[in-house]
Amino acid sequence: MVTLTETDDVYQALKTLGYKGSIQDVQYAYLKDVILSQFGTSADKQRLSGMAPPTREVLEIGKVMTNLLQVTRPSLPIGAVAHTCERNTQQGALPVGVTATGKLRLTYLPVLPGQVISQLSFYTGVAAVGTTNLWFALYDLNRNLLRVTNDDGAIGFAANAEKKLTLASPYTVPDGVFGLYVGIVWVGVTTSPQLAGAGNQSAVVGLEKPIAGSADSGLTTPGTAPAVAAVLETAVSGAGVAYAVAW
Repeated sequence: MVTLTETDDVYQALKTLGYKGSIQDVQYAYLKDVILSQFGTSADKQRLSGMAPPTREVLEIGKVMTNLLQVTRPSLPIGAVAHTCERNTQQGALPVGVTATGKLRLTYLPVLPGQVISQLSFYTGVAAVGTTNLWFALYDLNRNLLRVTNDDGAIGFAANAEKKLTLASPYTVPDGVFGLYVGIVWVGVTTSPQLAGAGNQSAVVGLEKPIAGSADSGLTTPGTAPAVAAVLETAVSGAGVAYAVAW
């Protein structure tokens, strides 16, 4: 018989994701989230919330599912909710260009229902020079604006660095939603940042939900973020999947 303790590695990992309580409470709550992410509805959530405490067998199933999730996302940073691509797919020699000042660039972000996103991060290969505005945004797959971050203004974006900005308010992924778009807008007078990312996707066009691409232009502050972003331009020079992380 397996004995689970509070030093268990899975328990500690789940705590970093925001689950609270005893090891039984934490693993049971996570198991419910995993089940709901696959086929759950709000009604299912209400039924599950009234279930009796889990058996040891249920806890073991939850532990296995947690381990499987870690295998499918091996490079997800500790404490992160989701990222746009695995870090081991990045190609530092081919950074993703932010094509023009004031232009919104969107990249697909896989998510699970119930996840709460409070911050977004992008990473550079080449620094931005002459920055006047820099901010991120969260959109759904129909390109409807969900949240924007604070404006980092003229602070700049150094080479080989992370830029983490906070959303105006946390966003909870709704039932049945498994993907969002994360966006970046740079405004400046000299050199746009080159983002860490994966591959050149310029030939991937005509997809119903493009993985990455540029949308609206002429943007300045977060207040100018379009309520509905334009159809993504995927067949452009410098296209690719920017590496971004949701926290």
